[in-house]
Amino acid sequence: MGRQHLEGLLAQGESAFSVPTAIISITDPDRPKVTFPQPLYENIVGVLQIPIWDTERIDNLDKDWQTEKEYLFGDTHIAHINMMMETWLQSAENLIVHCEAGLSRSVAIAEALSRLHDIDLFHTNETTFPNSEIFRLMIRNAWEQQLNKEEQNG
Repeated sequence: MGRQHLEGLLAQGESAFSVPTAIISITDPDRPKVTFPQPLYENIVGVLQIPIWDTERIDNLDKDWQTEKEYLFGDTHIAHINMMMETWLQSAENLIVHCEAGLSRSVAIAEALSRLHDIDLFHTNETTFPNSEIFRLMIRNAWEQQLNKEEQNG
């Protein structure tokens, strides 16, 4: 889902969220974060805001990547998503994942979460180009966590 679509839902007010909904909001680091109502609408069970660049390789950044490293998708972001998913899966019926255009970052995260948690997907855009690096990192992280659990359980 793109930013404009999410902002349109938020502008409709509480009635746009008829069932418990969790939101992962992804924005470019140099753009303002989406403004959510305070307090949150009753059926918004949680919001995770993640500022990351839409790039698959460090050398694609025009900026000095050392100073921008925190905005490259990685293990810290995955840990935040996993932590929130543990909570949200108990109470949310819908999960909205959005980014600026709704074509790359959000699609990669939504695709990975659907495979990892057996969640049905609904896309608001017909044409999407999932960020392959984000998808790969999320799947790899889940695989590594599973291997660690198996090793601990012997």
